[in-house]
Amino acid sequence: MAKRRDAGGWSMSWARYKELYFYCLQYRDKQAEADDMLVLRISTPRPETFRHGGRDYGVFPGHGSGRASDPVAVLAMRRERALEHVRIIDAALDAACREYPGMREPLKRVVTTGKTPRAVKDASGAPMGINQFYKLRRGFFTVLDLMLKGEWEG
Repeated sequence: MAKRRDAGGWSMSWARYKELYFYCLQYRDKQAEADDMLVLRISTPRPETFRHGGRDYGVFPGHGSGRASDPVAVLAMRRERALEHVRIIDAALDAACREYPGMREPLKRVVTTGKTPRAVKDASGAPMGINQFYKLRRGFFTVLDLMLKGEWEG
């Protein structure tokens, strides 16, 4: 079992924190992926042909059964997964910044771009101390962890 970091108020292992950190770094990619799939593009695959009884037959691959048979449904499911990723991070940001609503955008910049809290605080002129900002970020990752585990009751 991985060690827990109790110092500084962390309630999760370092490995779990890094997992959540990289989950958040995918935010912009997932958002762009979902936006790209907004217009569902369908390209009909070329039919596979086979010869039987002196006659050529054409069959579309994936036609008939299974999930892959409907390209629109497959694309829609992929888009929903990407949007769910974005929604979870946004919900965790809202929950973490409940007391400080003006800190949502600076915190979002920190967790989705990998910039340090100090750099974002200095650039945005956030109205809180750096230690409070680090504590806010810690709270965000705790909330995100609980949401992904399905234990959040906020």
